[in-house]
Amino acid sequence: MPYPILTLPYPFVKRLRQLLDPFELKELQRAAGPYVRNELKPIVKSCKKDFINICSKDKNDYDVDWLHMKIKIPEVNQFLIDCTTELKFYHMTNSNFEKPTITQVFIKADIIRFLSCRISNAMLRNVLKIAIRPWYLDFRYSNTGIDEDVTFSTIVDIFPSVKCITMGKAYFGWLDDLINTRKRLDAVEIFHDNFDELFSFKPADLYDYFRAQYPPFWFLLTYRVNANRYPWIINMMQKFIDSRFDVLENIFPRHHISKLVFRVQLLHHAQTKKDYRYYCKN
Repeated sequence: MPYPILTLPYPFVKRLRQLLDPFELKELQRAAGPYVRNELKPIVKSCKKDFINICSKDKNDYDVDWLHMKIKIPEVNQFLIDCTTELKFYHMTNSNFEKPTITQVFIKADIIRFLSCRISNAMLRNVLKIAIRPWYLDFRYSNTGIDEDVTFSTIVDIFPSVKCITMGKAYFGWLDDLINTRKRLDAVEIFHDNFDELFSFKPADLYDYFRAQYPPFWFLLTYRVNANRYPWIINMMQKFIDSRFDVLENIFPRHHISKLVFRVQLLHHAQTKKDYRYYCKN
């Protein structure tokens, strides 16, 4: 039976369409039934893929592909792609969004990874025009191409749905910036090769930030090094552990545990690493 929402006055229906993202609109259209035409029609076309790649085509354009096969996108009507695993951007910059031939595609993806991209806030705003409600953003594979003004606060501001962030860089004051977002996240991971920038925080502030998150919370700080100097590095890292963290996991109920991991990782051999784990009861 069609929903009575189809009998609502035109101004309300028009505003409703503006408030819905394309995937929510599709579900409303489906619920409305196939034989009723109004301002919520027509039904948009869609498909489901396990993963999607968006690759730089030339300076001002990009392609959407799956398994190295280009997906044909309609030039007029909206086209929705339900991505069940992850959406990857390859070799992209903001200029690729300036004059794209593809303008009507929307991709629902929980996970977005950026590989060898030039990350700017302008680019991320353009990504948001394509990607619908991502909750995990992974920037680690574009660590040398992240603009200085791309910070935790700008990322959270652009992507309000985000719950997990993996960064390929740190910067002085990153923890203060993270605290000031007032955003409760599920996980934060930072990979960086500058010790002073990575550990530019007060141990007590990190502990207090942990206590403000919902358990279980995961926090990974990875210091990338050129040489195996674990004893010296670990000694320096441990100075940033607040004494209120515990080294034993089983003293807390599992669903009340937040976990902090300090990792040392060889820069050119990621498999060579050493983890030190600390726990906090929320």
